[in-house]
Amino acid sequence: MTPEPKPKSDGLVVKEVRKRKLAYTPEFKDRISLLHNIFKNFLRLSRGLQKREVAVDGELNVYLIDVKSDARYYKVKVGEEDLFVKEINDTEGIAWQGGGFREVEALKKAKEILVAHNIDWADVVDFKLGYELGSKKYFVSTWREFLRTSLSYYRRRLLDAPLFTRDPDIIKSKAEEAKILDERITTLLKVLKDFYDVRESNMAYDAESKKIYIYDISLSHPLEIVKQ
Repeated sequence: MTPEPKPKSDGLVVKEVRKRKLAYTPEFKDRISLLHNIFKNFLRLSRGLQKREVAVDGELNVYLIDVKSDARYYKVKVGEEDLFVKEINDTEGIAWQGGGFREVEALKKAKEILVAHNIDWADVVDFKLGYELGSKKYFVSTWREFLRTSLSYYRRRLLDAPLFTRDPDIIKSKAEEAKILDERITTLLKVLKDFYDVRESNMAYDAESKKIYIYDISLSHPLEIVKQ
């Protein structure tokens, strides 16, 4: 008999059977059977999709945003809900791009550390589910449009302000914002020093809320994961 998923003390619902690992947030508990059907349809629709192509079946809309090495990034619309899905074919057993069960665990731990340090200007992405089956890894989070632009790119645009305007007040304001972000990045690197791949390119910035969002991190260095 297949064991039932069990809530961990940190709130995640986790199920591990041989090479299959599943972790999802409590609010997904009542939707897991529905998600199973959606996931099967997602796999069918995403198969063969090329970059920037869309596949639609009823209320399920799958858009392939980008392809990098062994990773594929999707925007998935299920009815009125927009989700981000990262699919990784990790044939070498190296979680260098995060993803799956491990990324959910890492983000959950990182969030706890941010709260413990009273850091309210940074958070992790709103993760929903992480799934691993052999070399295949899937990570699901709430879709936010600003996540398409990395913090490193946003910061570079601030510093490049003199290339686009001669207004000294705008240039000064952009430089001051970049300085604040630099200080906050330095703080994050310190408090999350035990995590791998915490860097600007694995962060995004919501200019409206002035908040940094973290993703694509791991609790272990990729080489350590391979050794396990």
